[in-house]
Amino acid sequence: MESLHPRSTQGIDKGISTNQCFCSLQVSGNQVAPAELENVLASHPCIADQCVVGKPDDRRGEVPWAFVVKKGEVTEQEVMDWVKNRTSKYKHLGGVEFVDQIVKNQSGKILKKVYREQFKKERAAAIKAKL
Repeated sequence: MESLHPRSTQGIDKGISTNQCFCSLQVSGNQVAPAELENVLASHPCIADQCVVGKPDDRRGEVPWAFVVKKGEVTEQEVMDWVKNRTSKYKHLGGVEFVDQIVKNQSGKILKKVYREQFKKERAAAIKAKL
């Protein structure tokens, strides 16, 4: 029996999980680690929980987008300024959405796939509206 690399040159994708972890975002040709932005957000006194995913963007490839659970009074602009003052320009958030809770599996891992799927649906609806 022949053993193949998961991404073999023969075009066979064995062993690749559909819940693949996307560990970095591609923003204007630069790599951005969502964990770095999540750590910056976690340092904000009015944020209880956070998740950062890449939102598809025609011009920049992806933009970092934050989903935030508040534990105090905070606005979208305050959160964006918090990150802006602590990171490089290409790491600035493209937007912030406030949610009641971050979607996690039973072991506590954030299900970022749920948020990426939401962006795919929004993009499909926008394309359909243009037609």
